[in-house]
Amino acid sequence: MTMAGDPPDVDQLLAEDIADNATMEWDPERFRFIGTLQEAPRNSGYVELCEDLHLHHRVAVKAMPRSWTCDSHQEFLVTHADENELPWRDIAAIRYLSQKRGLHCICQFIGLFSRNSEAKGAEICLVLSYCSGGDLFSW
Repeated sequence: MTMAGDPPDVDQLLAEDIADNATMEWDPERFRFIGTLQEAPRNSGYVELCEDLHLHHRVAVKAMPRSWTCDSHQEFLVTHADENELPWRDIAAIRYLSQKRGLHCICQFIGLFSRNSEAKGAEICLVLSYCSGGDLFSW
């Protein structure tokens, strides 16, 4: 049982995300590619810098292959039992802190998108507000 003001259980957040159908289809008319910010060779992902033409500002797009993220948190845990990175939990935490708690000291959650291309295949794209000046590893 949680007290008033306590954050909900992460697995509850993940279930709500799935129930809310939180993944939208990628709109190539909305996002204009500017460049690749960082490669993630361990999971074949990468981070892109794009311009969100609807919001009129730059965004960071963390693209992760579906072959790695799987289709859900539960499937990911079964498929990658020894993995210490949990992408679905990270997505749920960022979404919760940005949208539900309104914290402005973190990158703002813009959306979670599904994208498919001949070159990269099926991907999940976490779109966040862009903050220049490095990443959390070099901060």
